[in-house]
Amino acid sequence: NWTIHGLYWGSYKINQPDVLEDSLKELLSWLARGLITLNISHTYRLSEANLAFAAIKERKAIGKVMIAFDDHSTVRSKI
Repeated sequence: NWTIHGLYWGSYKINQPDVLEDSLKELLSWLARGLITLNISHTYRLSEANLAFAAIKERKAIGKVMIAFDDHSTVRSKI
C-alpha cells in the first residue's frame, strides 16, 4: 500500500526553483516511462462542472475527475 502526498510549490518556486524544476522533470519522466499512472474516471466539459462535483459528492469517482476546457477532446465517463 502506497500513499503519495503533494507539496506546496509556491515556496519552492520562490526559494528553491532548481529543486522544483528537477522534481517536476523526474515526476514527468516516471509518467512517460509508465512507472506511475493517472486514473481519470470521469471527464466533463466546463459547462458540466456541476456534474463533476456531483460525481465526487456521490462517490462515483474512482480516481480523478477532470474538467476539460477543449470540447473537441472531451471523453465521457468510463464508469
